[in-house]
Amino acid sequence: MMGIAWTHYPGGMVTPGVAATLHFATMSRRGELLNEPVLMSEGQFRGFHPELVWTGTHFGLLWTGEEAGEEALWFVPICLPET
Repeated sequence: MMGIAWTHYPGGMVTPGVAATLHFATMSRRGELLNEPVLMSEGQFRGFHPELVWTGTHFGLLWTGEEAGEEALWFVPICLPET
């Protein structure tokens, strides 16, 4: 199993004043999605450079971003369903 994370920009590119969203999904070794992509952020958010961490049992998602004009760093643990 592999995890993937990405930033989605409406319109396909960074646009001033337009919020981006971060997504996460897992894939098999053959590249097949194992779950529907999960929205990891919402609202007035501008997220950049998502990084995945794997502990051996869990994923975590780390990213930099901007919210309400302030730059910040976020980390979210990701709990996967038992398979």
